[in-house]
Amino acid sequence: AEPVAQALATLHGALNPVTGFDPLRATRTMTIGMTDIGEVVFLPALLERLSRAAPGVALNTVRNTGVNLSEEMADGRVDLAIGLLPQLKGGFYQRRLFDQRYVCLFRRGHPLEEAALTLAAWREAEHLVVVSAGTGHGQVDEWLKRRGVKRQVRLTVPHFMSVGYILQRTDLIATVPERLALQLAKPFSLGMCALPMTLPAAPIHLLWHARVRHDEGNRWLRELVIELFADPGAPARKRSGATPA
Repeated sequence: AEPVAQALATLHGALNPVTGFDPLRATRTMTIGMTDIGEVVFLPALLERLSRAAPGVALNTVRNTGVNLSEEMADGRVDLAIGLLPQLKGGFYQRRLFDQRYVCLFRRGHPLEEAALTLAAWREAEHLVVVSAGTGHGQVDEWLKRRGVKRQVRLTVPHFMSVGYILQRTDLIATVPERLALQLAKPFSLGMCALPMTLPAAPIHLLWHARVRHDEGNRWLRELVIELFADPGAPARKRSGATPA
């Protein structure tokens, strides 16, 4: 009789699935791997929505480059990751959110604000350069180096968090992701313009490990991220060893 009861219980579970995740009642901490740019671009809107839709859900962030992200996600210590993350291959699902374009950022009233930015003017200006190793943004410097495009570097920093404060009070300019520039422009009184060259856009993905594919809480959070940040019609693209959503 016991095997029959087990079979009936299994059948009942299949016909009457319990999601196990009610966002309004859930009490859970979820961890997302992202860069400092990600914290500026994603967290304000994400926390605003969570405060209304899932008030008991807390977030924790870790740097994509500060941990062994593949191992942490495989072991369940990191739930999601957002960024340009070619190191996450086999065993992962992904959804492209958008292609990250780059712009030139500077203080309001900067001499470069008066006219269209030329390559000569861009090269002659003094630059704040962010060397953000392992995040994908290093492709900008690699692209410029391959083409022999030089610039006057006045300051180099290892992260983007100080960019707004520095540009606000100097004549330095910076080449930064467009979505970061949009977040910094108003609070720091900054202007932005198109670059005089076309840099390759960085594809930004949302990724999760196969082990949490059917976790209802994880699914709810990633669907929220897609709703808030994915470009309309942004397709899922297959990466070597990774699986599109």
